[in-house]
Amino acid sequence: MKEFKETRTIYGIEYTVITPKPNEDLIFPNTSIYLEGNIITGSIECGNIFVEGDQIVEGYQIVEGDQRVEGNQRVEGYQRVEGDQIVEGDQIVEGYQIVEGDQIVEGDQIVKGNQIVEGNQRVEGNQRVEGNQRVEGDQIVKGNQIVKGNQIVKGDQIVKGNQRVKGNQIVKGDQIVKGNQRVKGNQIVKGDQIVKGIKINSYCKWAIVVYSKTIKIGCVEKKTKEWEEFFKNKESIETDPESKDYKKIESAFKMAVAAQRHLKLMNKKALGK
Repeated sequence: MKEFKETRTIYGIEYTVITPKPNEDLIFPNTSIYLEGNIITGSIECGNIFVEGDQIVEGYQIVEGDQRVEGNQRVEGYQRVEGDQIVEGDQIVEGYQIVEGDQIVEGDQIVKGNQIVEGNQRVEGNQRVEGNQRVEGDQIVKGNQIVKGNQIVKGDQIVKGNQRVKGNQIVKGDQIVKGNQRVKGNQIVKGDQIVKGIKINSYCKWAIVVYSKTIKIGCVEKKTKEWEEFFKNKESIETDPESKDYKKIESAFKMAVAAQRHLKLMNKKALGK
């Protein structure tokens, strides 16, 4: 590897400027590197790293300091960042990712292995984690969140879209989910909890979503008492009142009423009632 003499100072850090060849390994332990333009590399080991365009890493990436990517980032192996990480576009990590500082992803985030973030995490788009996820600080996801394994958040958690966790979920601070929430395992929230809606697995013709004052069956949303009158009078929407499907929908509605009481109980302390 030839010597690189050009340097650039950003946010008080002096970076060595590098224009790598495609799929070239960049092994510069304890050296801060600046990568110009959109780049595709092999494995990377360095100190701090600044990427001015998109970054694709075909191998693994280890950054011992801070990392900033001004475009999109894709890492095919695993990525470990010991400092703070900022990705201004979308982030895809096919293996697992460990970030010891704070993490900010301005676009969507997809991690197909496990993810551990020791500081705070903010994802401006949607987040999908195929394995387990552990966040030691606060977590904010401004889109939808899907975690296919277990999830542990040791600070506060805010999800502004829908949340789906296929394993167990532990939130040690407060939790706010502004969309629908579905947790298939056990759920422990040690702080206050605000959840907008609950999606019911009713195994009937129409999907059912429960809110604090209304229930949505299929595409129709009504107040609970309006639905009670609806079924009492054997009213129907695209379903024969004498059919098995109608009876299953009515039975699922009764489940939804019970879930609505549960939802209000979940949110009771957080709402100060």
